[in-house]
Amino acid sequence: MFGIIQVELYNPPVYEIATHNLAKKFRRIFPLGASPVVAVDGVDLRIERGEIYGFLGPNGAGKTTTIKMMLGLVRPSAGSVEIPGGIRARDGRYRLGAVLEGNRNIYFRLTVSENLRYFGMLRGMKPSEIGGRTDELLSFFDLDEKRHATAQTLSRGMQQKLAFAAATIHDPEILLLDEPTLGLDVATARAIQVKLRELAHKHGKAILLTTHQMDLAQAVSDRVGIVNKGKLVAEDTVDGLMGLFKRMAYTFETRTSDIERVGLALSGFEHTISESRRPGLALVTVQLQDSKDVFRLTRALEAQGVIPERLSESVPNLEDVFISFTGEGAEGTNARARGGDVE
Repeated sequence: MFGIIQVELYNPPVYEIATHNLAKKFRRIFPLGASPVVAVDGVDLRIERGEIYGFLGPNGAGKTTTIKMMLGLVRPSAGSVEIPGGIRARDGRYRLGAVLEGNRNIYFRLTVSENLRYFGMLRGMKPSEIGGRTDELLSFFDLDEKRHATAQTLSRGMQQKLAFAAATIHDPEILLLDEPTLGLDVATARAIQVKLRELAHKHGKAILLTTHQMDLAQAVSDRVGIVNKGKLVAEDTVDGLMGLFKRMAYTFETRTSDIERVGLALSGFEHTISESRRPGLALVTVQLQDSKDVFRLTRALEAQGVIPERLSESVPNLEDVFISFTGEGAEGTNARARGGDVE
């Protein structure tokens, strides 16, 4: 039978949660006889103790469905989820916490403090523990003044703060965070970045993070997995993934009247020429394998009498890697007909 496997071990493995050949298909009602939608297709993940795992992919790639299966909210079509230490700790507290993007993670008719008390009790906390923990979280998220306000009266950003607080009220060992900084102001988003690193690297939490903010993923992730069309297409450290794309791009502007000579100079280079925002100029991008090749580039241009303007280097980042594997920008959506949102 498919589902969550709970295994109590005296010497548990380093990883806190893992998936094995996890898959999910959704039946489509219309049109009649249509093939099922494959949301997740054989995904193997291992989230280790003390690490932040960036789980990245376009909209509709299967990220949220994977997280819901890890939480037991969606039944897998195949494969399994393994939590070696079990869902509950020895003191009865739940070991998992989650924020799900696009879902109501809090109760709108409860106040801020009532939400935290409810979720604390629900996840196994003792009543005597909740008050102090609530004060700590409300202070961190700057929600003290909203303690007695109902959640439905909060702004979107404040509701997201409350959702994060509710997910962490019981100090879980495993955190599954789906777009946790969505709607937050810059200062709070940065504070959460610091908090995530502290939770993982200082307190040993295992954190899975999905985000469309490539700068956030690059800043906090110890490892990154990229999923596309339901499949895990790449997995490595951030540096390891970017190391696959060591080529650097150099850009410069040149007069449109020099385009022919630029083409001759760059005949031995991979390059593109596009229109510049400045009238009478063209923007040239040249791909180089090594920074030393820039000297060969400048010599080739000089030989044709071309003097480049605004020559600058662009080193690949995580977004470049993401686009290379998915063919889409971080905010892009797959152009597949899915018969509904199955991410």
